[in-house]
Amino acid sequence: MTKSNITVSTPIYQQKLSDLLDVILGIEDTATQIGTMAVMTAHATERAQKRGVSLENAVLAARYGKRLRVKAGLFQRIIRKPEMADLCKKKLVSPSALDKLKDLAVITDESRAVTTVITVLGRQG
Repeated sequence: MTKSNITVSTPIYQQKLSDLLDVILGIEDTATQIGTMAVMTAHATERAQKRGVSLENAVLAARYGKRLRVKAGLFQRIIRKPEMADLCKKKLVSPSALDKLKDLAVITDESRAVTTVITVLGRQG
């Protein structure tokens, strides 16, 4: 199966389908799978690097950030003080590493079994 076998007419669905197919077909340079809980699109990986955010921190924000609905069925996940305290309590992050997580936000698509990080917004606030 190749990506060229499938066509979709709506541009937003073309991109979502393309990202999903990249993950299914294992195209490494377009989507980066992080563990078993999140997939980062190429765009999200590029934005994380540009904004100095580690992929690990972006995934922590996608998994544990406060969930706020944004347009088109997507969500913004942001790490605020309560989420930071929870991460420390669960011993997922050391207190010294919290500074890099404070106010970190990502946009996610959670409509499928695997959360897809669409973009990394960086530190908000």
